[in-house]
Amino acid sequence: MSDVVIIHDLAPATVIISDGGDGAQGPQGAQGPQGPQGPVGPQGPKGPTLFRLALTDSSLTDTDMPNAERYFVNSSRFTTLVDLSNFTQVRLTGRVVTASSSVNNPIVSLKYTTTYTGTVANCLQLGVTPVTYSLAVGGVATSGWIDLVPGAIGDVFIHLTGQGGDSVSDPVHGLVAADFR
Repeated sequence: MSDVVIIHDLAPATVIISDGGDGAQGPQGAQGPQGPQGPVGPQGPKGPTLFRLALTDSSLTDTDMPNAERYFVNSSRFTTLVDLSNFTQVRLTGRVVTASSSVNNPIVSLKYTTTYTGTVANCLQLGVTPVTYSLAVGGVATSGWIDLVPGAIGDVFIHLTGQGGDSVSDPVHGLVAADFR
């Protein structure tokens, strides 16, 4: 037997019993109160973060580049303070406009200090392996991605240096940049 619906109050003594099935849907009721906040979801994956620090932006000639390490093109003006707190790797890239003819393995290096210094000997190795690129061949040169040493993760001064010249060759540099991720 289907549901029995008793409708009353139609007339003082009338009771109607219906066995006719479902009627039309009534109007929507009022919206209830908002439920409690759900649990916090899991942390999403870290998005890609890349920071590029352009250290030079024009052609620079390293006149008579010496074999001993010194600041890049003999100037500390490329030293800058950066916050590497959120990074774990570095890549040094440079455009070698004119290669060095030195047989002393001419390179450009990226180093760091935790306080400012104007003395190259105080600069520390930025990566777990040297962050350098060669000046022996023209074109775009790179160090590849290298892990930062733990001491370089934070607010540090970045120093650009060069060495391996023969005090005769004059390598010419284009854009030099450091990428951090």
